[in-house]
Amino acid sequence: MEKENKFLIKESTFNGSNLSFDSDDYISPSDSFVFAIQSKDEINIVHGQVNDYTENIFHILQENHEKETFYIKAIKNLIKQKEYLNLLYQVSNEFISEEEFNLELDKNEEKYLININEKLTSRKLKLLSNIIDNLEEPLSEDEVSEMFSVRTNRIEKLLYNLDKYDESSSR
Repeated sequence: MEKENKFLIKESTFNGSNLSFDSDDYISPSDSFVFAIQSKDEINIVHGQVNDYTENIFHILQENHEKETFYIKAIKNLIKQKEYLNLLYQVSNEFISEEEFNLELDKNEEKYLININEKLTSRKLKLLSNIIDNLEEPLSEDEVSEMFSVRTNRIEKLLYNLDKYDESSSR
């Protein structure tokens, strides 16, 4: 039997161009933020004025989300690599024929194929660089490409642009 979820949502109002939650103070939507936080059977809505502190918090949250996306992609790609190596082991030890090997690859391509489809931007390169530095394990461009599904043909250009940006911002 499926449990019916009921939530207490604290009162809020929206009057055209201003937001108000639990008080009479209105904040312009262009200068405000709204968080909805669920805990058990209650949803708390937090709102406030955007300032340097809250912008920094949002930046950290966004960065952590983007890093998590890279972590999940890396784990999924490592699983695909393991599955492919297992299949390769089976054919090399003649547990399956080459015909069965090829048939399996054709039939279940998504299980074995790592798509290199992540477009690398300067921001993503910084995040990826941070992740790789924390691994404390040297990785080749091919390993980075395969693990994180990134196209490495732009890395040199992006690194050059980052160096130029760092030089100009330090002046």
